[in-house]
Amino acid sequence: MHDRTRTLSVPPGRYFVRGRGEDYLLEGTIAIAAGETHAITTRELDRIDYARLVRKGRSPRGHADSLQVGYAVRGPLWTGATACQGPLAGAAIELRAITISPRVGACRGSFANDFLTARTDELDLEVRATHAWDAGRFTLDAGVDAGGSWLRQGFTGDVIAPPRDTGAAHLGVTVGATVDLVQGFYVGAELDGLSYFFNQQTTGGAHLATPFALRLSAVLLGVRW
Repeated sequence: MHDRTRTLSVPPGRYFVRGRGEDYLLEGTIAIAAGETHAITTRELDRIDYARLVRKGRSPRGHADSLQVGYAVRGPLWTGATACQGPLAGAAIELRAITISPRVGACRGSFANDFLTARTDELDLEVRATHAWDAGRFTLDAGVDAGGSWLRQGFTGDVIAPPRDTGAAHLGVTVGATVDLVQGFYVGAELDGLSYFFNQQTTGGAHLATPFALRLSAVLLGVRW
């Protein structure tokens, strides 16, 4: 909204007020008493980001965009491995019925058995497709995701062996929740159930491994425009 003052003379009653910013809408109901001079402030109005307006079909824009950063912890893919954790970054294109979110993430864990220890690294690229439901300042979403990963095991200790690189694909389902803050910022968390598919090398040769893992993405910070 522009920083300028407008004065209107109106009869006593209740009035619906709406104002537009560059990337949000302010609206609410104001009660005016007889003889009252009432200066309307933004604290009296509800802020509705354009992402919500897009989902409601009330925005002339066809989509709303945002950037996201966060931290994720994924369960182990091998027996004896620890959780893999690290940062993530991505974007979200919020349409009326669906939100498309491409992301990149990296994580590190470790692996140990009776014969060797290893450091495990993953670089992941994925695309998420979710549907959102708005409730006040909160948004719940659910959907699916798919992506590909580069997995590397670097062996440590007394074992002398080169790093082992593996390509993997994964498919999954996701649920999440976000809460709006101020000036287009929001925070949230997500829980994904992922099925991985990759060739695993063993003493008996290679075979297709299909482990299932849960991934929690917490402290997800985003900003919309």
